[in-house]
Amino acid sequence: MFQRSSVIEDFGDYNLRGCWLPGPISSLSSVNFNSLSVLNIGFNFLWSKFSIWLLNISSIVFIDLSNNPLYGQISFGLGELPNLHYLDLSENENLTGSLSQLLSGSGKKIEFLNLALNDFLGIFLACSSY
Repeated sequence: MFQRSSVIEDFGDYNLRGCWLPGPISSLSSVNFNSLSVLNIGFNFLWSKFSIWLLNISSIVFIDLSNNPLYGQISFGLGELPNLHYLDLSENENLTGSLSQLLSGSGKKIEFLNLALNDFLGIFLACSSY
C-alpha cells in the first residue's frame, strides 16, 4: 500500500486523513520520518497491531490514528515522545494499555488526548494549572 519514497522522508506533515487507505500501518516502518511533526492518518482502514516504529520519531508533535481498526497494546514509550502534544487514538475499539504508563514521563506534555472507544485501563485524573 505505502511505498518508500525519498519525498516522504522530507515531509514535516503527513496528512492522509479520510483517504480510505487499506492495509497494515506497519508498512510505513521502512520510511525514515526523522523530521515528521504531524502524522494524521485517521479515518482510514489501516488494520494492524499498534506499531512501535512510531516511538522512534522524536520530532512528532501530532498523532491522529483515530477511526482505524487498529488493535493491540499501546507501547509504554508513546508517552515518552518529547514533543508530543496531540494524541488521538479514538474509535479503534481494540487498542489496550495502561493510562498511568501512557501518561508517565513526557506524556504529561500532551495537551489533547482522545482514547474513546478503546479498552484502556486505569483512572484518568484531570489536572488544571489555573
